[in-house]
Amino acid sequence: MHSAKKAAAILVLLILFIDQVHHCSAFIRRRRRRRCPVVNCSVTSWSHWSSCSASTCGQQGSQSRSRSITTHPSCGGTTCPSNLQESRLCYGSTLENCNLSSWSEWSACPAIPCGSSAMQTSTRHRIITEKCGGWCTSTFRKTRMCLRPPVNCKLSSWSEWSTCNGTVCTAGRGTQFSFRNKTMKEACGGTCTSTFLKTRNCTKSITRKAVECQLSLWSEWGDCKRTSCQLTGIQTSTRHKTVKEECPGTCKYSLHQSKLCTQSQLPCFNGGMYKPNITGCVCIQGYSGLCCENSPQGLY
Repeated sequence: MHSAKKAAAILVLLILFIDQVHHCSAFIRRRRRRRCPVVNCSVTSWSHWSSCSASTCGQQGSQSRSRSITTHPSCGGTTCPSNLQESRLCYGSTLENCNLSSWSEWSACPAIPCGSSAMQTSTRHRIITEKCGGWCTSTFRKTRMCLRPPVNCKLSSWSEWSTCNGTVCTAGRGTQFSFRNKTMKEACGGTCTSTFLKTRNCTKSITRKAVECQLSLWSEWGDCKRTSCQLTGIQTSTRHKTVKEECPGTCKYSLHQSKLCTQSQLPCFNGGMYKPNITGCVCIQGYSGLCCENSPQGLY
């Protein structure tokens, strides 16, 4: 009985001791938390994967990436991860398909007879070539049917303006001209302008004075011409302008002169022939008169 009471007393004391130890430990922990704030570990994000160490198409190599600790833990904070570097398998120049340009404009329809058909083409090409077994199309050219369209004419450039044709007569006022022509005719119903000449007014600087005409010498007198049955007739002489007059120049001189002339024998008309041993002419059949001037129908 006495032993049981003693054991019970010891048990009570042991419980009280454990309770005191627990309170003491909690107090110590609270004191420590007030003295040292908890700091957890902090690391950077993973870097980009490095280039593949393999350079030959399809060759096996490796890539790596890393991260680093920016804040170390303290006062019971979370620990830092152990894997600060990673690596993985890679292959040199992975499969890459080609990259193509846009289709070109359609080519011009060939010069064929009007109404006939022909083919136009359009092309494209590789901008980036396929690599390591990558895919690329085999179609780099396409065609379509076309009809020859109307073709308009083509024209040359306008010529330089001509010299101003103003004269003394117009006080220098005149006109200048410029021309152009077809270098290619219109076809298949094409059109073309009708304007190949253009003009503009101009004024020419006139420094010359009026020009009087100048004449050649008189020619030799011509044959004595008679139109009636007489010994007298008319001879003429002429001259011409060697320099023409220009406004307001004049030319008041005659270009013709005439004079009377006398022949020793009468003229014979209508095929008659002169005979010196007779008076008058010998006429052919049907004609009569001293000079054969009378025809069968009447007087010459």
